[in-house]
Amino acid sequence: MKILITGGAGYIGSILAPELINKNFKVTVLDNFLSEEAFESLRKYCEESTIYHKNYIQGYLGSFHDDGFASSGLLHQIVSELKQAFPEALGNLQFLQAWAYKYDEDHERGIDPHSDAGTISVNLWLTPSD
Repeated sequence: MKILITGGAGYIGSILAPELINKNFKVTVLDNFLSEEAFESLRKYCEESTIYHKNYIQGYLGSFHDDGFASSGLLHQIVSELKQAFPEALGNLQFLQAWAYKYDEDHERGIDPHSDAGTISVNLWLTPSD
């Protein structure tokens, strides 16, 4: 069974999510996981960085962990904040991979819905606030 928990970084969600995962439910958690400082730093890094080296046929650019996306200490801050939000679910897991995709606002189609292999996947969508 698939379950969506909104407000998952709060007290109840942070207790409920690991319990459901341990019972083999497919859990999706939606919330503001990052501090405002980390979010703004990540947004700026992703928008202004020159780390994007792979051009996809769909018209967007990509960068992976080994391409330089993890060169900033910022990703370690984000992993730390996520582990603080979900200590039961993420506490003992290692951070193994990170990637980013970038495309402009005129691009009509982004990345198709999909599922990545892994015990836990964390996806962050950074969009302009206006």
